[in-house]
Amino acid sequence: MKKTCLFIIVLLCSVFVICAESFNPDSASDWNILAEKISFAPYSPTIHDRTTGLTYTMWGNPAGLADGKLKIQTPSISFSDFNYAALLKKAGSDVSAVLRGDANNANYVNILRVLLENLGMGYNSLGTVDVGLDAQIFNFAVGVDAKFSASTYGVSAGLSNVQLSPQLDWAVSVGYGRRIFENDVLSLDLGAMVRFAYRGIFHPLSGQYVFDHRDDFKLPQIVISGFTVPIDAGVSVGFLENTLKAELTVNNINGAYHMNKYDSISDALKMRDYDSRFRDRNGRIKVSTPCLLNTGVVWTPRVKVVSPMVALDLYDIIGMFKDKELFVQHLGILGAVSVASILDLRVGIDRGYLQLGAGIGYNTNKIEISYGFNEFGKRLADKPVDRLTIRCRFGWYTK
Repeated sequence: MKKTCLFIIVLLCSVFVICAESFNPDSASDWNILAEKISFAPYSPTIHDRTTGLTYTMWGNPAGLADGKLKIQTPSISFSDFNYAALLKKAGSDVSAVLRGDANNANYVNILRVLLENLGMGYNSLGTVDVGLDAQIFNFAVGVDAKFSASTYGVSAGLSNVQLSPQLDWAVSVGYGRRIFENDVLSLDLGAMVRFAYRGIFHPLSGQYVFDHRDDFKLPQIVISGFTVPIDAGVSVGFLENTLKAELTVNNINGAYHMNKYDSISDALKMRDYDSRFRDRNGRIKVSTPCLLNTGVVWTPRVKVVSPMVALDLYDIIGMFKDKELFVQHLGILGAVSVASILDLRVGIDRGYLQLGAGIGYNTNKIEISYGFNEFGKRLADKPVDRLTIRCRFGWYTK
């Protein structure tokens, strides 16, 4: 177990190494290919694991806060590894040695090499780590969440041709929901949430450099960082005592980042917009992120012992028409069941790919695992990359 933890630490530290070359972006396009295209939002197993029902998490639709419950989630952590199937195929014996607890240095080195080689051409990701502390207090919600990720872009195959872009996101979120109307047949809930989100992008690293310097780590240099204050708004219409809900959300309103670029660590640490010298030399770069219009229908019939849920979602309706993308690329279908609040099972088709998930524990105290695919190409099936996510969460809530 200690060696497994050591391997994870070594892997994460590897992407924190500074490249020797200079990096002087003149516009958003110089770095945006390696950065996420939307503003940072708190982690949830249903949104980021692509098996979602909009009511399944307090962060999916802020109108869900209208239930007025008490929910506290103590620090949760999740780890996502991409290209896992290729890793098992090329370094299965090394992974088995790690799991058995008898791996040596050669096993860890080979795993790291295969992870980097698997990134290939175009967009990809090495992995992500999410942590969060969230709470709902009656109709209000507050959360502090963070994510470290390593997005990648390869101009061609080979370690030296793959660039890793380590990125740190954190956000403080505040939300409110209110029930406007309710009777035995119909209910109407409204909600809104605002976040202060920070994003810092570190100096790009070549895959070869990461591999060659795996034993002499150095702190990275932040080359671009900034903030945004996006707003989410949602409405939920409930039928049949809220067992059937139709939902509509507008996410990432005002989601543009205001970024500064830096030439050195000392500049990055200043972070002082009132410093005229700093502002003149490193004028802010405005990086737009799209506003998303999502809708969905969720059915949660009341059944004893076994609690089922069926959801049908349509993501980014505006983007679907604007980019003339296939309907299936924006469609999500989810079936989930919770057995005695102990065992959770999820299966779905999300944006054209099968997604699986399971959790075990009691109520909100659970260990969850999910497996699915993310599309890193321009179109469906261009470059599907598999993703394995393990999450531990602990909390308490009122029924």
